[in-house]
Amino acid sequence: MVCNQCGSENITKLSLIYQGGVSEVTTTTRTAQGDVRATGRHVTEAARRAAPPEKHDVVGALFFTLFALAVAYCGTQLGNPAFALLSFLAPYARWITIATVALAIIFAYNGIQAYRFNTLRWPALYDYWTRCFQCGKCGEVGPRA
Repeated sequence: MVCNQCGSENITKLSLIYQGGVSEVTTTTRTAQGDVRATGRHVTEAARRAAPPEKHDVVGALFFTLFALAVAYCGTQLGNPAFALLSFLAPYARWITIATVALAIIFAYNGIQAYRFNTLRWPALYDYWTRCFQCGKCGEVGPRA
């Protein structure tokens, strides 16, 4: 296989560039209180540029939707004696409920959009990424025929 732009045979698959530039790192530091261990991931600049497409966060949107709905429910209960500590918010109960329901709708919409991206668009983007190569001579990135 050769580069589509310059004809060089020095081409590398993006997945191999990514895999070669990502490493798990574990370090241990000795302190007066004892050993401190840290783990992490080191990613080279080449691996960052060659990274696969990322999926969108559906779980976070679901969490924030449920949290906003819980706050909205509490807003409807501000006159209840069980919520006596929050009685100073009672005059604003309607606005708190309206605002948090609106936030819940926004979070739910974002979650639906993330789910749709992950199920409809991401597989095609990932498939394209698996077919892409980078030329070592001119730097051109793309699939090979």
